Amino acid sequence: MGLRADVLYDCGSTPSCAQRANGVGWYFSTSYCWGFANGTDTVNRNTCDVSATNTNLRMCWHTQSQTGWSCGSTQGLFGSTSWQRVIWHAD
Repeated sequence: MGLRADVLYDCGSTPSCAQRANGVGWYFSTSYCWGFANGTDTVNRNTCDVSATNTNLRMCWHTQSQTGWSCGSTQGLFGSTSWQRVIWHAD
């Protein structure tokens, strides 16, 4: 869990950008992707994070034309109808 400001931290086009909070590295960009990784790991945002370290602790969704890239160790989810995106939030 994280504060909205951390979860939606705008990284722009910087490939290695991640906002560290509560042991999680959060990243967001309206032109790239939104996701998280283990807080001690680096990210490599091409259009989504393609880093191979601790993939089970990562998630990345495209914020443009495609649905997403990864959820845990499952990658290549472009247009998959087997997965749903769900966002839980608290006020």
